[in-house]
Amino acid sequence: MAISKVLAGDHAADFTLKANDVLTIRQLSGSKDVGTSMIVKGEVLYPGAYGIEEGEKLSTLLKRAGGFRPMAYPEGAVLERVQVRQIAEKSKLQLIQQVETVGQNTKFPVGASATDQAALLASVSAQQDQLLSTLGRQPASG
Repeated sequence: MAISKVLAGDHAADFTLKANDVLTIRQLSGSKDVGTSMIVKGEVLYPGAYGIEEGEKLSTLLKRAGGFRPMAYPEGAVLERVQVRQIAEKSKLQLIQQVETVGQNTKFPVGASATDQAALLASVSAQQDQLLSTLGRQPASG
């Protein structure tokens, strides 16, 4: 079948696809391998994986993805980068380690009774547990 005729607009060469049809497009040897790709999800006309070239802008990629659908909320769009997520995850783990050691360094007011010291330790411990729980639930963004 001559797909080039279909792409050129020859409607006589076009036909309807059926369930379980398979289309294979082989790469030409020596063609440029893009190598880097982005995944576009959400309210765009054609979500999916797109090869990108060095220096390509996000606006160009969104145009290739067909642009936003009418119900899209572009102001809520999020760009995530794997490298940035890894850095954020490392920072989060360091913060968790710092919070865990705070309770060990608790200083008591001069002349505080044993009861006051115990209450202060209990308060610090409760706050620490709550903060650690919140930090543990938060995924690192990229």
